Amino acid sequence: MVLCKCSDGLPVISDLVSKDTKAFHAKHVCSNCEQSLFDCELNPGMQVIATKDIKNLTGDYVVPRGRVMRISAFSELPSSSSPGLLFAGLLGVGAFPPQGFASQWDIHKILGTADQVL
Repeated sequence: MVLCKCSDGLPVISDLVSKDTKAFHAKHVCSNCEQSLFDCELNPGMQVIATKDIKNLTGDYVVPRGRVMRISAFSELPSSSSPGLLFAGLLGVGAFPPQGFASQWDIHKILGTADQVL
């Protein structure tokens, strides 16, 4: 996992930019200090993880922190020109904003179990 100088945050998606009809360029920053960390290409079928509880646009469904999700498709967010993430099985509850999801992760750091003896 890529770390910044503060070492207190997690990589989170801050912006998605369309590359073509199926791929998006995802910029990741530190969730704590917002330092730019890395960019990657996101495609349908790739897995991302929620680094915090993330609500869909209507707020009636929440992807809980630590949940790994496979991207089914991308969709334009209503009342915005930015893209959102769609997940199989959750397509009926609408698009989720990409901010807060991550394409690379340390599950123990996200769940706060890094220092625990398992």
